[in-house]
Amino acid sequence: MTVYIKPHQIQVDHIDHVIDLLYSTDPQLHQLGFGKKSRAMLAQCIEKGCSYFTSKYLYTVRINQKFVGITIFYPIEIAPVLNKLNYAVVKQVLSKFDYYSKKRLNTKISYLFSGEIPDDYYYIHCLAINPQFQRQGIGSKVLQSLKQRYARLALYVNASNEQAIRFYLKNGFRFAYHAQMRHRGKSYGVYLMLLE
Repeated sequence: MTVYIKPHQIQVDHIDHVIDLLYSTDPQLHQLGFGKKSRAMLAQCIEKGCSYFTSKYLYTVRINQKFVGITIFYPIEIAPVLNKLNYAVVKQVLSKFDYYSKKRLNTKISYLFSGEIPDDYYYIHCLAINPQFQRQGIGSKVLQSLKQRYARLALYVNASNEQAIRFYLKNGFRFAYHAQMRHRGKSYGVYLMLLE
């Protein structure tokens, strides 16, 4: 089985599938930050081609010509610029009330992702494989391909996503940082994982 990573093409790729996969990477975080508007927010970001959602960073994962997943990755040194561009789109999509009512919470969420990643790392913003193609080694092949291109990789994973944590540990990542927050009596945590 040959796995290909190709730049996302909005006119060719199934946007609904891309949105579903992006959402599936961390539904808890998407709901926490944007509630019912999460999918609409992702759709707007893809359609506007903002920050991480351009074909420069958003790739589809394919077996032959079949769309089986997505990944987003970029040099960590440009993350602040991409984040700023993304927040500008978020501000456009949300109403003023929604934006300002969520601003404090989203600032709190952003502190979860404040682990230190050296500038020579590539950041995997997300990796998601369609459920029907999971457990076939496709995600591992994507990571192998990225490892061959970039010596050092970093990513965050939801601390409650045990399946994803096991997957990344199996593929050579190690824990580097852990952060937690509480919101409305519930706790949310992330791990920063690095591969050297």
